[in-house]
Amino acid sequence: KKNADKLAKAQDEQDFAVKIAECLSEAYKEHISSGSLPNGQMYYNIANRIIPPTMTGSYQQISDYCYAAQSALNENAGISIKAQRSPINTDRIDGIVNRVSQEPFDEIDWILKSPIENFCRSIVDDHKKAYADFH
Repeated sequence: KKNADKLAKAQDEQDFAVKIAECLSEAYKEHISSGSLPNGQMYYNIANRIIPPTMTGSYQQISDYCYAAQSALNENAGISIKAQRSPINTDRIDGIVNRVSQEPFDEIDWILKSPIENFCRSIVDDHKKAYADFH
């Protein structure tokens, strides 16, 4: 709504990213537990089926928000430069998948919280950097 009203601020993008991260982490917590995993471990094939698609979806939502916010800011400032998107950082996703599949789930379940928030926040930063580099 703020994007539509052209009142979005840079902090709104970070707040949106944090909210998406919280929702994603909560969904992981609600649906994944050591009791629901074979031998209490999230094996690589399980992690690879769950984590990349959900994190890619989060990337898309945050990316769309950043793009709309930057477009609105450009329009308000009378800048005719098109907003830019940063590519998704698949290395970070792969790192989370690899790390979460190495140990019993109860010992590494924290990885589906803070690193997820860090990933989501980095999307906003990457978009800002891509736009600044382009500009």
